[in-house]
Amino acid sequence: MSTFNKITALFFSLIIVFVAAVSPRAAAAESNTQVYKVGMLEYPGYAYKDSSGRVTGADAEYAYRIAQQAGIKIKIILYKDTSQFVSKLDDGSVDMLFNIALTEQRRQNYLFSDNAVGSSTISIYVRP
Repeated sequence: MSTFNKITALFFSLIIVFVAAVSPRAAAAESNTQVYKVGMLEYPGYAYKDSSGRVTGADAEYAYRIAQQAGIKIKIILYKDTSQFVSKLDDGSVDMLFNIALTEQRRQNYLFSDNAVGSSTISIYVRP
């Protein structure tokens, strides 16, 4: 076998080893391209589309930050009506719901975080 053939054989052997080593990484990186659908109630200041059509607001920005930290991609789908909201999780239209009120029935059917994100009071103002 000539020197040229030995070098060529070594070169192709190295390419095969390189491809074998990189392929699992490429497959793993490709599997992280899944986009998770996140349902949110549309509400001014919290989750709404801006003039460019991008979903923004406090809840949306919080969801984007969580996705960034988790290393996942999300697509936020806005809903105007709470009656559709939970059913979209049940029928698979969304993978998760954001900022949904906890009830005992929902606690039995869905996974909620153990810690509250925050709380607020509701006030009713009336005339004397």
